[in-house]
Amino acid sequence: KQSQSYSAVTDTLRRSIMSAVSVLEEGASEREGAPITNKSSSPDEAPPSTTTKTLSYVEFYCGVGGWTMALEEAVQRIVGIDSTTTIKLERLAALDHSDLCLGVLQHNFPSSASPTATSTNDKKKKRRRIEKTVAIERLSLKQVQDWHADIWVMSPPCQPHTRQHVNQQEDVDDPRSKSFLHLLQLLQHELSEDSLPQLILLENVVGFESSKSCDQWRRALEQRHYRTAHFHLTPTQVGLPNDRPRYFCVAVRCGENATNSEDEWSTLLTSEDAKEPISIRTQLLEMGIVPPLEQSTLLPPISSFLDKVQQENLCVPAKLLNSQAAWCFDIVTPANNTSNARRSSACFTSSYGKFVRGTGSVLYEGKDNADLLSLQSPQDRQFDATWAEGLQLEQNLRYFSGSEMARLFGFAPRFEFPPLTSMKQQWKLMGNSLNVRVAARLCELGLRVVLKKKKKGTMN
Repeated sequence: KQSQSYSAVTDTLRRSIMSAVSVLEEGASEREGAPITNKSSSPDEAPPSTTTKTLSYVEFYCGVGGWTMALEEAVQRIVGIDSTTTIKLERLAALDHSDLCLGVLQHNFPSSASPTATSTNDKKKKRRRIEKTVAIERLSLKQVQDWHADIWVMSPPCQPHTRQHVNQQEDVDDPRSKSFLHLLQLLQHELSEDSLPQLILLENVVGFESSKSCDQWRRALEQRHYRTAHFHLTPTQVGLPNDRPRYFCVAVRCGENATNSEDEWSTLLTSEDAKEPISIRTQLLEMGIVPPLEQSTLLPPISSFLDKVQQENLCVPAKLLNSQAAWCFDIVTPANNTSNARRSSACFTSSYGKFVRGTGSVLYEGKDNADLLSLQSPQDRQFDATWAEGLQLEQNLRYFSGSEMARLFGFAPRFEFPPLTSMKQQWKLMGNSLNVRVAARLCELGLRVVLKKKKKGTMN
C-alpha cells in the first residue's frame, strides 16, 4: 500500500512538472493577459451553450498582483475541464501602501485600471474601483459594504509573525497588525449579511497559525459561518524547485442555516470551531498538491527558470566574496541533478541582495563543479576557511534576477517588471510576494465550492 501511495504521489508530481515545463516553453513569447474563458469561445462572447458567471473580488495587500494571477490560473483550470462554464473575474479594488507595487500590478493588468466597474447583479449599484495606495485600517464600513465582493484575497503583513522578528511576541500589538485587525472587526461584527464575501483566501508565514491574530481570524470565520481548511504548503509540492513554506486558509461562507453539502469539493472544508486546536493539512491531492518530498529528483532543473539572456549587475561583489560571510551563502547550480546538489532554491525574502544568511539562494554557474559538497547549504556543511578554493566564485557566482524569481514563484511567463524598476526593487517586490501556483490550487478549491453552491442556490 505504501508503494502504491508513493507511486500515485510521484505520478501526480510528474504531471505537475510536465505542465510547468510546458507553460515555460509555450509562454516564452506570450505578452497578452491569460484568457479566462474556454478556448472554443471568442474573447468577446461566450458560446450559446455556455453559462457565464461573474465573480467580483478585492485584493487586499495586493503587492504585484500575485493573488490576481492565482485567481486567473484557477479559472483557466476550471474552464479547461468544464466547457459549459465561462467565468468572468471582476476586480473591484487592489489595495497596498506601496506605489511601486501598484505600478507593477497595473503594468501587468492594465485592463483592471478603469475607474469604475458595473456589476451584472441588479441588486448591486455601480461600484467605484480602487487601485491606489491606501491605509487599509482606514477603510470605512460603507466602502467595504458597497463593494459586495464575492471574494476577498489577502496576504497580511507577516513581520509580526516571522521567526526573525525581534518583537514577535507583540503580535496584535504590533502596529503592522492594525490593518488586518480592522478587517476582522468589519468581517466579524459590522458587515451586513448580504455584503459578506462568499470566499476568503489568506496567506501568511508559518507561525501565523499560533498567533493571537489567527485566534481572532478563526473567531470571525466561526461567527459568520464559514467552512474552512488550513494548510502548510511549499512550492516543491506543486513541482517548483523553491522552498517557501507558508500558511494558507480557504474559507467559504455557508450561512447560518445552510445544510452541509456533500459534493466532492465541499467535503474538503469543515465548519470553523475556534475553540478547538487548529487542524493543519500538508497536502491536497485533489488539486495536485502532493505530500512534501525531501530532495525530490522529480523537480525540474533550475536552468528551466533562468533568463535566456543574463541581466547585468547580478554578480556577487568581490568584497563580499572575500569575507567570511560568503560561507553563509545558500548556493545552487542550474542542473541540480547530482546526489550532493541542492534540489531546490531557498526561500527568497525582501532582504535578498542586502544580507547573506537566510534571504535566498545564489547561483553557481561554473562548468567544473565537481566539489559539490562545498555547494551544500551552510547548515549541512562544516565551516572551512578554504571551502571556496577552486570554485572561482568571482566569475561563477551570481544572484537570481527578479524575473527568474518570478518564474520560481509560479508567475505566468507574461509577467514582467516596468522598464525603470531596479534590480533591488525587483528583489524586494518578489521577496514580499506569494507563490502563484500554490495559491492558484487553493483558489481553485474555493471557487469550485462557491460555484457548486451558486448552482444549487444554497449560498447565503
